[in-house]
Amino acid sequence: MKFKSLIVLIIVTLLPTTVLADAADVFRKTRRSVVKIQAGGGSGTGFILSSAGLIVTNAHVVATPAKYTVKVQINDDDGEPKHVVYKKVNSRYLVHPVYDLAFIVIDPTEHPNHPLLPIGLSKKGVIAGLTCYAVGHPNGGSKSITNGIVSAPRFTDRTMPNPHLMSTVTVHGGNSGGPLVDKDGDVIGVVAFFKLDYRGVGSSLCGSVPLFVWKDKWKEMVPWNKRKGSSKRAGSYEKMADQLMKKLEEAIKKAGGVPEEYKQYERRLAQLYQRALSESPGNTRVMLKMANLFYRTGRYEAAVPFLAKVIEADPWGSNKAYGLLGMCMASTKKIDKGTPLVIDEAIAKFPKDPLSWGSASKYYLAKKEYAKSVIHGKVAWQLVKDGGGEKGRYIQDIYFKAQGELEKAGEPEIEEWKINDAKKSIDKKTKVSEAEKKKGTKYIVKGVGKVLVSLRGEEPPKRSLEDMLRGMKGQPGAGTIIGPSGSISPTKPIKPVTPNTPKIKPVKPDNGLAPVTPKKQPDFVVSWINRQLSIAKAQKSAGKDALAAKTLKKIIRTYPDAAGANTARSLLQKWGA
Repeated sequence: MKFKSLIVLIIVTLLPTTVLADAADVFRKTRRSVVKIQAGGGSGTGFILSSAGLIVTNAHVVATPAKYTVKVQINDDDGEPKHVVYKKVNSRYLVHPVYDLAFIVIDPTEHPNHPLLPIGLSKKGVIAGLTCYAVGHPNGGSKSITNGIVSAPRFTDRTMPNPHLMSTVTVHGGNSGGPLVDKDGDVIGVVAFFKLDYRGVGSSLCGSVPLFVWKDKWKEMVPWNKRKGSSKRAGSYEKMADQLMKKLEEAIKKAGGVPEEYKQYERRLAQLYQRALSESPGNTRVMLKMANLFYRTGRYEAAVPFLAKVIEADPWGSNKAYGLLGMCMASTKKIDKGTPLVIDEAIAKFPKDPLSWGSASKYYLAKKEYAKSVIHGKVAWQLVKDGGGEKGRYIQDIYFKAQGELEKAGEPEIEEWKINDAKKSIDKKTKVSEAEKKKGTKYIVKGVGKVLVSLRGEEPPKRSLEDMLRGMKGQPGAGTIIGPSGSISPTKPIKPVTPNTPKIKPVKPDNGLAPVTPKKQPDFVVSWINRQLSIAKAQKSAGKDALAAKTLKKIIRTYPDAAGANTARSLLQKWGA
């Protein structure tokens, strides 16, 4: 009896040690491939897919116009981790139209002495009970690893209409976009969905974009403006954020600043608004709310790219965007050379808006041009209606501070006629603004358009997806995939292709020209086939029969089960080719 008890004790004691040993091994294998994606507004995780610089992350992690940096670990030893930072980041390369999945690109030549180390993709089946690990940067901190099991290989509910891989791995805000790996350190999914409490801690069930999705959906990756997302989910995230924002504003008003205990709400708000943006790309209303959050909490640099994007999308749509952008640029320690252009544009377009004049006062105060600051500040203060509440007090503070600095500098007091002249110019500027708006002029101040573009992240590179996949370990969907019922079925590796480019898949020539039951094809495939049929008919009309037959056979060989392939077979029979 004692002997049996001893055996049980040994087994129970050794089991956790084995799990810990596996976790340590997984962490060593993956740590150089898992990266931290950082922007002024927040951070997330990603992992290196190819040595050409292709990185996988969540759509909601990069659903922002902000400039990003990517932090990559370069050492393999067990000492203090060393990193390099990539600043040349194309954060809006490609995105999946439905799943929370995105590609971003870094430039490997930025650190040529530290080659990128791609992570492996799993070639095994995923079943319930499989031990798995999440590697990432929770809450923007150091790299960490947590373990659990796959609770459902293919899970759906009302909040997740598309199949996701569910696990019991604990994750936090910042883990988003990181890999979910097996005990070999190979990716089985991308951490994408989890329910958060107000502190941003994930629930016991962590939802991930499963690897089997890549097998079917890889070729569907599209530019950001083609992402469908879900307006319903976007609205839900926005509504939750708005409710939380009210609480934060009440706390700021009561305390005269952001209370320390409300910092977690700020982080949660940013996550919610960013998720809303991932479901509704280009939503300027949400961008403006995101910018207002950062402005209210004093994170001015984080607000700038959102405001620049709002203005670019609708140059005449929001006086608030112009006023806030001028305020934020004037409030940063580094006075950007484009700031006066943005401020002049704000006043030129919205001369009756106190924020436009207030941002100018703030800018000139920072530049120690106190006379100009006082003039613009006094106009801004007088434009605020009924005292202006919090906004009026903020503008009043700028004005009084400028007045005080003017006195300290021993400069003469600003004569009232100079302020009156500035106020009189409002009517003149208003007439010019109305005329320019009617003409459809995008920007009034020369050069401001280039300034706005410079405040955002880089545009997508011209390189194809196929080119970006050079140096990849394995192919997406290699090995096995999960069937609808959760059963495992074998599949062959699939070669990723450039989006919007027909996938040429060699098959055995069709024996005979009998039509086959057609299968629905993507739009770009149908377009390609129709184009080839037109070419074949033109070749036939020109007397180039052999070439026309060759074109038709190419259609049949490439897409044998497409409706257009049956048309090609019919033409071959008709032409006797």
